[in-house]
Amino acid sequence: MSTDRHFRSHGRRAAFLSGRGRALTVLGLGLALAACGPRGADDDLNAEEAPGETAPMTSESGAYAMTADTIYTTDLEGSDPAAGEVEGEVAIVAGAAGSALALSIDGSGLAPGAHAWHIHQGACGTDGPVRIPLSETSDMEAITGPIDVDDMGSFRATVDVPALDRSFVGEGEHSLHIHMEPGVDHGPTVACATI
Repeated sequence: MSTDRHFRSHGRRAAFLSGRGRALTVLGLGLALAACGPRGADDDLNAEEAPGETAPMTSESGAYAMTADTIYTTDLEGSDPAAGEVEGEVAIVAGAAGSALALSIDGSGLAPGAHAWHIHQGACGTDGPVRIPLSETSDMEAITGPIDVDDMGSFRATVDVPALDRSFVGEGEHSLHIHMEPGVDHGPTVACATI
């Protein structure tokens, strides 16, 4: 092939791509990008929430995945070996601008039924006073009710906590305690996460 013929052949190809070919290339690229775009709520096969509710994002293990709104995550562990093997994760999540932080919990291994839960001053293993009563105490009104554990020992909850601020998070000076029983006479801590 002569050099002159080679340039003419590629010149025609370039002219083709500058017209109809470019439009087809752009259309194909657009379709490819649309196929890779974000999924809609109808595509989530695990969606169980009612319209208007949003469940926390989970990983394959069921623990909370870090999202752009997640400020902090920590492990939830059993505090009383006699109570069974408790495990899970606690996440502190930012709400919309100007709204309260939320506390999300996902775990397993607790006895079925209702359990009191509070944020205490001090790390796990200390017996500090209740700073934020998620469920009622003898002298503080509850933000929410007790945490409910299903028949398989699993539990999951997300609650807005107006009194929780970023100064509580990551310093190891506060902890989430889940107690043996619901109500004011809640018994000992059976699970704890230092936040």
